Amino acid sequence: MTILHIEWLDSETRDGWQPLDEIKQALGLTHSTGFLIHESEQFILVAHSFDPDTESANGLITIPKGAIKTRRTICRVKV
Repeated sequence: MTILHIEWLDSETRDGWQPLDEIKQALGLTHSTGFLIHESEQFILVAHSFDPDTESANGLITIPKGAIKTRRTICRVKV
């Protein structure tokens, strides 16, 4: 199983009325590290924890590939 470090641009939401001249656009650069569970053409699915005895994962995050800035393989582990 592959463990990755991913830098990606995260979406942001805001609540409440804001004057247009005070709104500043910014995307947050986010860092995620975890086990690669699944990869498709559109996204990757990473888990923060993996239990090989039960073959189950916890802390899942789906990251669209268009949001990924860098992706680095940290290591591969035998499960």
